Amino acid sequence: MGDLVDGWSRRKVLSGVGAVTGGVLLGAGGLELASGTSEPAHAGPVPQPGEVTVSPRPVYCGVWVPSTSGQYLRLDRNYDQLIAEYGQMWNLGYRMKTLTTYTASGGLYYSAAYNPSTAGQGLRIGRDQNGLLTEYGQMWDQNFRLATLSACVINGQLLYDAVYNPSTSGQYLRLHRTYDEFLAVYGEMWNLNFRLTQMVSYVQNGQVYFGGFFHPSTAGQYLRLWRTAGDFLTEYGQMWNQNFRLAALSTHVVNGDVYYNAAYNPSTAGNFVGLDRPADPLLTTYGDMWGQNFRLAILATEKVEGLSPTRLAQRIRDRISTNVTGFAASVATGALRASSTAGLRRTSADSPSRSWSSTSRINIASINKTITAVAVMQRLAANGLTLDSTVSGYLPSDWTLGANVNTITFRELLTHTSGIREGSNGTGYTGMKNIIAGGISLANKTFLYQNSNFALFRVIIPYLNGFNEAGVTDKDTATSNAYLAYINQRIFAPIGISTVTAKPATTEPSLCYPFPAGTAKGDAWGDWTKTCGGGGLNMSAHDLGTFLLRLRESSTLLNSTQVAQMTENLLGWQGRDPVRHGFVNNHGGFLFRPPTSTRGQIELNTLVCSFSSGVHVGLTVNSPVGGGVGLWQAVVDSYHDAWLTL
Repeated sequence: MGDLVDGWSRRKVLSGVGAVTGGVLLGAGGLELASGTSEPAHAGPVPQPGEVTVSPRPVYCGVWVPSTSGQYLRLDRNYDQLIAEYGQMWNLGYRMKTLTTYTASGGLYYSAAYNPSTAGQGLRIGRDQNGLLTEYGQMWDQNFRLATLSACVINGQLLYDAVYNPSTSGQYLRLHRTYDEFLAVYGEMWNLNFRLTQMVSYVQNGQVYFGGFFHPSTAGQYLRLWRTAGDFLTEYGQMWNQNFRLAALSTHVVNGDVYYNAAYNPSTAGNFVGLDRPADPLLTTYGDMWGQNFRLAILATEKVEGLSPTRLAQRIRDRISTNVTGFAASVATGALRASSTAGLRRTSADSPSRSWSSTSRINIASINKTITAVAVMQRLAANGLTLDSTVSGYLPSDWTLGANVNTITFRELLTHTSGIREGSNGTGYTGMKNIIAGGISLANKTFLYQNSNFALFRVIIPYLNGFNEAGVTDKDTATSNAYLAYINQRIFAPIGISTVTAKPATTEPSLCYPFPAGTAKGDAWGDWTKTCGGGGLNMSAHDLGTFLLRLRESSTLLNSTQVAQMTENLLGWQGRDPVRHGFVNNHGGFLFRPPTSTRGQIELNTLVCSFSSGVHVGLTVNSPVGGGVGLWQAVVDSYHDAWLTL
């Protein structure tokens, strides 16, 4: 099946709702013009006046029916892509089955499914109502009938898209009716022995409108309009138990809430409905249904939603501010920056006390690894090396290479699969020299997080960059300084971050405390100049957000192929997890001093989260996190909260 979802991969995600069954049918009889409501009962999350959103993304719903037919699914195409793809599908012997349209950032986008057919077909895109009606008459005269209809409002203008298939059947088309008008039309059609085949619904100038087309039938049918998701799913189950299946589906949005409109026909066939599907969850469901011999019969765009960076920053603060001594969070997107802070980075125990700001620098601990990985990727490209090249040629000439060290590759260091076991050795020059001299066991080339994998790059990167060791008596100092010089010159300076060091500020450095801080003195973690690479750089939340943004959204640091290698293969990242509208790559940092008789445990907690939707978060916390709050989950939950219906 995979080749039928060309250009899209299916991944497990954390959202989406399946069909439900059970319950008792409310009402009886073949015709029921379900009362619905003329106004929504409540308002969902919508942007507030002046609130800026970014990264608009569609959310879909679909209906699957039993089938083993071939099918192609295409999502999020612009007009030119749609037309080109339609021609390609035609030449392959496929015709459009279902079409849905949405608007984002002032543009129109289309998603469609194609089924096997060599019949004639007409596709008409972007017609106003008069144009649609004129064309409808022309197609009628040529013995074509409407098979698919979608509607979208862009800049206040209503546009229709239509697909016509060969037919001489009777058909009625009714457009742009209010709720009451559409119910009246439905009753008229019922009395004429026509039943609803497909409907559209949309909001124009604050008014909800419905439309659809009807085909000859005397079968029973139920119509349900303006249902919340919960009510819709309940009704779906009730209809199932009465041997009615979903045959037509549309949605509209009022005050941030999605409402579902449905028609049910008599049937005992299998049927599956999936709601609240962003692109990846939709494709996951599509693949699951394919494996169960179901094919997509109806596809609708539920809504378009955008992320509010301001709300994301606020939600992070809401979740952690009362559980830490202090923190700073920075949210970076291509269009907007936002931040939130709370608490103190220096308490009165270390006078003068100072509040956190998003530009306050502190040791970022293991997030240093992600930055080091970028430097490695740069130097590999510059030297014509690959991830699977070995590192042994880029170590000091006077280091003894123990057993199997000559098998260690750049990829293995970057993914903690090198076989290195630190033991009592640290991340200083002598400790790493001892690790290399001690060699590795090939059986240990499995994942084990070891700081020395990245601390070694503090030595390797200078050699990759042409470091000349001739006459150098203190290679420890020389390579450490060369590493810091490289990342400042090749990573930070090009993206506008001022000089970064591996030691605290000399004046009023940010300090870490227990939580609650009490009267305990704080800790600045000292000078990591000769132990950095895997930890120790001092940066701010704002710096981290800037780094992530420029890494993922421009070619200043790496090209798109290199970025994909990093993100997909976890090179310098700890995790890659599904989230709404994509994935998040993350890396955390953690340092601690054990509790003593006069104070609790002092901690540093840092985190970077880079979302594939184009939103990036840097977070610094100068204490343990209380209340059972996990930083990663707090950021991801806040990210989900920040998507607003547009």
